[in-house]
Amino acid sequence: MKTSIVITTGLDTNSDKEIQLWLDRYDLPKIVSEKLNFSWKTKTLNLKHSEGNSDWESDDTVLVDFKRGMWCISGIAHELVHLILRQNNWIDLSAKLKIFTKQHPELSSTNRGAGYLIEQMIAYLVQADVDREIGQKENKSEMIDAWNTQKFHKIINLEYQSDFLKQMGRKMIDKWNDKKGMNIVLWIEDVIFD
Repeated sequence: MKTSIVITTGLDTNSDKEIQLWLDRYDLPKIVSEKLNFSWKTKTLNLKHSEGNSDWESDDTVLVDFKRGMWCISGIAHELVHLILRQNNWIDLSAKLKIFTKQHPELSSTNRGAGYLIEQMIAYLVQADVDREIGQKENKSEMIDAWNTQKFHKIINLEYQSDFLKQMGRKMIDKWNDKKGMNIVLWIEDVIFD
């Protein structure tokens, strides 16, 4: 089943057309699906213009600031990771992960649910991959170079508050290149229980 993104609430005609051109050029649902080795459960995903940072709502809608132009692709890729993981109930697919996230409530978010910081790092890692790959195809050095050691270090320091969380985040970053087509849940288990 092919899953597509439909702009349901845009900014203006020119911005909407620009975003649509990027979506037509890069099949982000397919890219994210292949990177995580997960399938989409819905045929259509919604895209809405929203001022500020990218976000998601329900299990089928991405919110992104259309004024960011080509950089919307980066935010959309990140939020699609959250959507596909939630559509697949990723924590429920592994008894070990379910127990682990209950034992470590610091991985969770009141608003975002169990294991959110694991999910968030995966979203950053996929976003970095997508930015590099599209940056190379479009010859955009700012996209190729957007994600580096310093950027991930900043994310770890801002979002991963305890030593345990920082260690978990770093381990995920270090092991990301070893994933190579592995189902994301199996990879998470491999990282955590290594």
